[in-house]
Amino acid sequence: MDLSRVCRLDLVVLCLVYLLLYPFAVYTDAAPPSHDKKLELDILPPSLTMKNFNSEMAQGIHFVEFYSPYCGHCQHLAPIWEETYQQFLEQSKTLNVQMNQVNCAENGDLCEQESIKFYPNLRVYVSNKDKNGGDLLLSYPKSLSRNPEDFINFMRDLAFEYGNLDELHFPSRSQLLPSGKFLQFLNGDHPQNSSVLVSFWPSTDDKFSDLNNSNEDSFDLKSCPSCLEFQSTWNLISNQLSTETYHFNCHSNQQICKKLGYDKLATINSGFKNVAPKVMMILPKQNGNRIKFTGLKTKSRIVNFTKRLLQNMKFEKVNPRILSKKMNLVSTLENKPIDDYNLLPFERNSNKISFVFYYNPETVTPEDFEILDFLLEPIMSLPDVYIFTSDDGSFIKLQERQGNNLLKYINYNKSEPIESFNNERFISETTTSYPTFLCFKDNSLISSTFQNFHPRDIRDYDLVLGWMRRNSLPILNEISSKNWKQIVRNNKNKDVDKIILSFIDSTNKESTINNIYNLSLGYHDFEYHRKSELYKELIENREKKNQEIEEMKTNSKKTSSDVIHKSSEMVEHSNRGQGIFGFIDINKKENLKLIEDLGFDNNKKMEDYKENDVIIIEKNGNYYYDKDYLNDELKNEPWRIRNTMLFLTFPRLNKDISKISKNLIDSPFNRYFRFMDFVHQYGVIGYLVLILAVYFVINGIKKYNKYLRLKRIHQKNPGLGIIGNINVSGNDGSKFE
Repeated sequence: MDLSRVCRLDLVVLCLVYLLLYPFAVYTDAAPPSHDKKLELDILPPSLTMKNFNSEMAQGIHFVEFYSPYCGHCQHLAPIWEETYQQFLEQSKTLNVQMNQVNCAENGDLCEQESIKFYPNLRVYVSNKDKNGGDLLLSYPKSLSRNPEDFINFMRDLAFEYGNLDELHFPSRSQLLPSGKFLQFLNGDHPQNSSVLVSFWPSTDDKFSDLNNSNEDSFDLKSCPSCLEFQSTWNLISNQLSTETYHFNCHSNQQICKKLGYDKLATINSGFKNVAPKVMMILPKQNGNRIKFTGLKTKSRIVNFTKRLLQNMKFEKVNPRILSKKMNLVSTLENKPIDDYNLLPFERNSNKISFVFYYNPETVTPEDFEILDFLLEPIMSLPDVYIFTSDDGSFIKLQERQGNNLLKYINYNKSEPIESFNNERFISETTTSYPTFLCFKDNSLISSTFQNFHPRDIRDYDLVLGWMRRNSLPILNEISSKNWKQIVRNNKNKDVDKIILSFIDSTNKESTINNIYNLSLGYHDFEYHRKSELYKELIENREKKNQEIEEMKTNSKKTSSDVIHKSSEMVEHSNRGQGIFGFIDINKKENLKLIEDLGFDNNKKMEDYKENDVIIIEKNGNYYYDKDYLNDELKNEPWRIRNTMLFLTFPRLNKDISKISKNLIDSPFNRYFRFMDFVHQYGVIGYLVLILAVYFVINGIKKYNKYLRLKRIHQKNPGLGIIGNINVSGNDGSKFE
């Protein structure tokens, strides 16, 4: 046997085994973090006892942790709680929000008094009306993470939302809603022809009629632990809104609540856990007059929801001048970053999107307006979306101005040819029958038109709503761990297939302003050229269709009806290749944790991500890109983002350029073993197939080597035939018969 061949074969086997075991080994490189279970309470917030609890709660707002030193979750939270306390200590003095804690192992009587059922229990207390103790306001929302950043933001929100403590003790304006009056509201019969805001509770009219005299006995706190807290929030809402507010008890009106979909609220002693009150707006209309509030039930969110709904339900008639007062509607953008940091999207906390129902007053019919009522509820589920009506032709002129000024905005690169306005393309993108919908976004020169070519299209609810949802994202989105699923994973727009994610550092204001400007410019630049390529494809498809028609005319087998049918076929207007443009603040630890959890690069640690870096993520796939079309690091430069996205979207454009390399998301391999990503993406099945392939290859090599040895032996000693003697020489030169 050839020993050198055996050694080489063993080496190959060892390498393959290493590759197979590597994914499982890389996760064990780092030692698991050690946790010191001893709580260093002396550097944590001041502790409260039965003696000082009321006196402390009697002043200001308090964020209190009820814990047990024997609780594993409490031990895990302790260093986070400590870090939050140290970071927030100075702000707490100006915001009048204090952090406290209660050791329930030492103060069982206090924790029993406050009905503490689990640890850690994070609650907010405010001074009561008599200033001699505290009232429970709310608990820390489950939707928020337990990290210093979210804790601090939560306390800041408390200061702004509940800063006026006197307001907390105003008598509630909410009225008990009898079933008969409620049914009148549902039928659109309201004496003042106005909207009402209703909250639904798991209680009875006997126990919960007057909110000003309610207590813990009004609810089953085991099944509805948030009821008592939300009662305080509802009191505030009733005093802040001019809209009439009511409360409706589902235990006394079970059938009505069940028909509304509130089965858990209507069932007495149901055993359901975490039952929570619901909120609904009832409009004085017959079509689509019940709008449910969804989301975190805080005062500010419900108030904003109500105000936006009251605005939208009017379907206000506007023109461009009026609309520009309601949103940042622009007809031009400057070719330079803005000067005011406070005008950035995440600072203004506003990315409004307006849909305008645009009609011709001479041809519109009453039936055309009916769709607006049915669109109201789904539109309210889209954040910062508004709906208006108009018959003002200035909107079409505005779209044309935006198109012209868009070219001035993206003609920033003097080394590239200057783009000119293509009127034929503009007509192709805006041609429609009336009525229709127009879409305008904050700080965007790109508007959209719902193109309907048949009168029934505008009355097709699903068709119109689908178009609205596809246009419901702002041009720039701040991405965080809180909205990642909502913006990216839950986005049902099939035309969106990639997310362009730029890294910013909000502590560097000048750099942040430049990065946001470049990202906006990259968005406008890519969108213009993407639509240009789609328009070219449309022209090519039209020419192809005309050519087929001409061939059919000369084909004796084709009838005139075949030609007419082919001529009536619509050439599809594709809108594929859209991208979600977003930015993520690396100054926020939770965001870096998101990037790390998503597994964009096994080699990079959190601190390796720098501002101005960009990655492109496949929304419906498993890959991402961190190199541009020139195979350089992808940076937040408009022309790099534009060209890279164009080459990924339209492969025919990059025939002369090497294929852009992509990386598997959550890959366990470093850059030297990236070729194994192809196997890893198929999981266990991929590795089983690889093992079988290695097995058959090794066996094939063994059999082939055996065949070669026998062949060499046969060539050296051909023998004397079947009945003759065969003399074979050994390695030492001896012979045997």
